Amino acid sequence: MIKPIKNIFLPGAVLVLTFLIFAGRTYAQPVCAGDSVLLNAQNYAAGIVQWQRSTDNIIWNDIQGATTLSWTIYPTEDYYYRLLITDTNCLPPYTTAATLIPVTAQPTQAYAGADQLNQPGNSLNLSANTPVTGTGIWSVIFGIGGAFSNSGQPNSQFTGTPGVLYSLRWTIYNACDTTYDDVNISFSNSFTCGDSLTDSRDGQKYPTILIGAQCWMKRNLNYGQMINSSGAQTNNSTPEKYCYDNLSGNCDTYGMS
Repeated sequence: MIKPIKNIFLPGAVLVLTFLIFAGRTYAQPVCAGDSVLLNAQNYAAGIVQWQRSTDNIIWNDIQGATTLSWTIYPTEDYYYRLLITDTNCLPPYTTAATLIPVTAQPTQAYAGADQLNQPGNSLNLSANTPVTGTGIWSVIFGIGGAFSNSGQPNSQFTGTPGVLYSLRWTIYNACDTTYDDVNISFSNSFTCGDSLTDSRDGQKYPTILIGAQCWMKRNLNYGQMINSSGAQTNNSTPEKYCYDNLSGNCDTYGMS
C-alpha cells in the first residue's frame, strides 16, 4: 500500500514523498532504516532533473544515477532531499523545497549471554547486551517460579528454583522492529558442604565448613531490619534484628543478635 506523506506546492515541479508502508506498521509511524521512500516529482514541465540530498540543508550533493522524475531511496540516516531542474528556457536552475526525512535506526540485535547451567544457589546475574538503540526487557519463556530483580536491566539478577530449567528471553525493541535472544538457566539441586549457602530471602551468601560429620555456617546469620536494642521486636510482618552496640556494621561483621 502506498500513501503520500508530504506534498510541497511550488511553481513548476512539486516534490512528493511517498512512503512504502510495510506489514505490521502504520502510516503514522516513523521512517525506519532500510524502508523504501519514493521521491516523485509532479507538475513537471521540462528540463533535466537531478535528485540531491544534504545533511544540513546548505551543502547539496547529487544522488548518483537519480535523474528520473521518480526515484526510490532506502535511507539509513537523516537527510534533506530536493529535485534540481535545469531548463535552458528557464534560467537559472531551480529546485523544489527541501524536505527532511528523519530516520529511526533499527533496534540493536539482542544477545542474552551464554547459558548458565547447574549454577550453585538459586540466583545469579544475567549478562545480556545493553541496547544502543531501543529498549530491552527480560521475560521467562518457560520454567516455573523464576523472577527478575529488574526486568529492564541487561544484568538483572534472576532467582529461580533449583532443579528447574529456565529459558529466558532478552528482547530489544523500538517502533521499527523487535530483536530477541534466548538463554538457558538452571540451578543445581545438590549442596556440598563447603559451598556457599544462599539465603533466598535477601540473596546473602554464607560460607560453610564441615566439622566432623556436621556442616556448619562459618559466620552468623544476618537477616532483617535493625531496630534499637531499647525497643521490643513486634509482630509487624517485617523481619527485625538487634546489632551489637546498635551499629548495623556490627551485624555485617558478627551477625545479628
